Amino acid sequence: MTKVYSFSNQKGGVGKSTTTANLGASFAYFGQKVLLIDLDPQAGLTQSLGYDPNSLVNTSYNLLMEKDYDYKNALVQTAVSGVELIPSNLDLAAAEKELIGAVQWDKKLYNALKKIKDNYDYIFLDCPPSLGLLTMCSLVASDTVIVPVQCEALAMKAINQLYKTVVEAREGNPDLSARFLLTMFTHTQHSKEIVDIVRNELKDEVFFEVIPRTVSFADSVNAGEPLVTLDPKSKGAQAYLSLATELLPKEITKNFQTV
Repeated sequence: MTKVYSFSNQKGGVGKSTTTANLGASFAYFGQKVLLIDLDPQAGLTQSLGYDPNSLVNTSYNLLMEKDYDYKNALVQTAVSGVELIPSNLDLAAAEKELIGAVQWDKKLYNALKKIKDNYDYIFLDCPPSLGLLTMCSLVASDTVIVPVQCEALAMKAINQLYKTVVEAREGNPDLSARFLLTMFTHTQHSKEIVDIVRNELKDEVFFEVIPRTVSFADSVNAGEPLVTLDPKSKGAQAYLSLATELLPKEITKNFQTV
């Protein structure tokens, strides 16, 4: 059965799009077919995978707002075998206004994905850095929301704000679960303290794997390819591959070893 993950944090610059792309590539490494959907009008995921948002005609806006839209019209390939993308651009910014007052607006993405799910093992939704209507649509359509949390001060404040939105989304999606991913870790006392605070507060909801801060991620964005396939032996790539083993069934990942 296809699982849907959304990636959300109202704070920008925490590694949300990086996580969406690299975890998608990691799932593909283990033989899974993955669809990434960019739901951020700023189109960070789209750009990181080598596409110019301004050149695109069909995007996630069409999927979300047009009834009976054929998602294949917006589908583009990525540099990763097994990973496809529905990109975004600024057209999506208009969706927030158009959703207001629409009948069952919070179910629009959920209904659109019902027609797609059978074609993929996993669907990843990259949310905008806000707690607005697009994020709510994503949460209602998801099995789990993964929250990247940068290892810096005020991390818990952002988490607490997002939790309120998750509780609201559960009115339309009672089974929605939340997991938290520590990102941009450095071997400093401050980063270590943030890790301890988040783990003490959220317990088992926090992934064991921690994603390091490294310039390699910026290099991969420039290359238009996830680090997992661009430089699979790098520390950042190995961290995401290890993270995938926490989410995928053990029979799929049992022979994986980090380098």
